[in-house]
Amino acid sequence: MKLLVALGILLVLFADPVESILKEIDQWLNQNPREIVVISFTRNYEPWNERTIARDIEDKLRFLWWDQSPSSLSMNDEFATSGRWPTLGDAVRRNQRVFVFVHPKLASHMGTPSWAHNPTIIAPTETTIKYALSNKCRKLVPSLAKSCLTAKELVSVDLYLTRGLPVCTTVRADACNRLVLDAARACYNKRKSLERTVNFLKIDFPGRRGKAGYKALKEAAAYINNQNLETFTRTDVGAL
Repeated sequence: MKLLVALGILLVLFADPVESILKEIDQWLNQNPREIVVISFTRNYEPWNERTIARDIEDKLRFLWWDQSPSSLSMNDEFATSGRWPTLGDAVRRNQRVFVFVHPKLASHMGTPSWAHNPTIIAPTETTIKYALSNKCRKLVPSLAKSCLTAKELVSVDLYLTRGLPVCTTVRADACNRLVLDAARACYNKRKSLERTVNFLKIDFPGRRGKAGYKALKEAAAYINNQNLETFTRTDVGAL
């Protein structure tokens, strides 16, 4: 199976072992008490073994982050219990800084706990453009922006352009990843009219160098964060 981890709004894809990854996340969160983490258990798992996998994941998550004493680092279940998402500030103050999304088939073997959010509530951006016709991914940006006009509260900007294979994935990543800031900006401008924002950014091969990897994600994340501050808190970021 695969474990999808988001630090802030930066997404990184890992493989097993899950336990060592979760422990590393736990250590990082304890070293960074003002940060939150989003963990998504996707549909990429062994279907013939899903019950065992689900129970094992649940046990590990509960052991690490379900001691609900006021000061303990824990998983956030406010959306399930109140019907609204907490602000990141609220999550930090309550130390409920772990947000977990679990594929419904896995969650069904866990008894659908309140902290296991359904990933289908996140609207991914979509496109029908094939890479060969994308002008090195440039046509992807306006195409993705169209799908940002959705009433769903959470949106993920996905710079995966897999149609029109075979094209080396690293070639696609190098072309598309450097446009993540443009895509984030275009999507945010659509969402702003709905009083919504961009919540997640996804790129392929984030470990690529320079503008094709983490640097591109950081720039896009910083842009979204600054826009959120200016729009939703009326803060002049330039004056800070």
